[in-house]
Amino acid sequence: EDGAPGQQHALKKALLVAYHGRAENPSDPQVLLACVREVGLDEARAQAILASDAFADAVREREQFYTAHGIRSVPAVIINERHLISGGHPSESFEQALRQVAEQGV
Repeated sequence: EDGAPGQQHALKKALLVAYHGRAENPSDPQVLLACVREVGLDEARAQAILASDAFADAVREREQFYTAHGIRSVPAVIINERHLISGGHPSESFEQALRQVAEQGV
């Protein structure tokens, strides 16, 4: 929500490194806060968010959206909030799907 452009990407990358690089649990608040510090976000704000339900409704709403669209695993890509590509595919598959969507105009 808040922060300079690019911080969301930086936080995502820090969480991926913590999980895949150091085998840390990204659902552990201490791991989350360490990643927040690493990318220069406001740690006090992050602690307040973790201690509250501030974004719970928004998260549940997005969860329901993805579940309703058939997403049960990752990777999953939704094009124009209508077309689902599920699973890992070569770039040619994405190119073909994008061309089909463009041709259909939806």
